[in-house]
Amino acid sequence: MEMHNVDMNLSQEILDNFNAGTYDHYEPIRAGGIPGIDNRTILDMNAEGWSLDAETVLKRAETFNIPKEMMKPETRCKDTLFLSATDLASIGRFLFPLLSPGVLNGGSATSYLDRKKNRSFNEDLY
Repeated sequence: MEMHNVDMNLSQEILDNFNAGTYDHYEPIRAGGIPGIDNRTILDMNAEGWSLDAETVLKRAETFNIPKEMMKPETRCKDTLFLSATDLASIGRFLFPLLSPGVLNGGSATSYLDRKKNRSFNEDLY
C-alpha cells in the first residue's frame, strides 16, 4: 500500500467512521434516469467507430499519459481522429485504475490498485 502512496491513516479513519455510523445520516443517491445516446458524452458502442476532434482527444489523452500509440495517430485525417470500439475499450482499460474509485469492503479499501486480485475476479475487465 505504501508503494502506491495510499494514506493508511485516512483509510482507517474512513473505515472507523463508517463502522461507527458516522455516515448513516446521508441519503443514498438515486438515479433519476438513464441518459440518452448523443455520441458526444454517451457513445453507441454498436457503431464501428467514431470520428473525433483530434486536437481535443489528443490533449485529453496527454492529461492522463495515455500512450500515443493507443491514440491511433495513423487514423488521423487533418483535424479528425478515428477510434474504433476496440480502441476505446483499450483506452478505457488503461484509464480504469487511474479513475476508478476504491471500494471500502472491510479489508481492502484500495483494492482497485491490486491488478492481480482484480484479474482473478475478471480477466477480461482487468
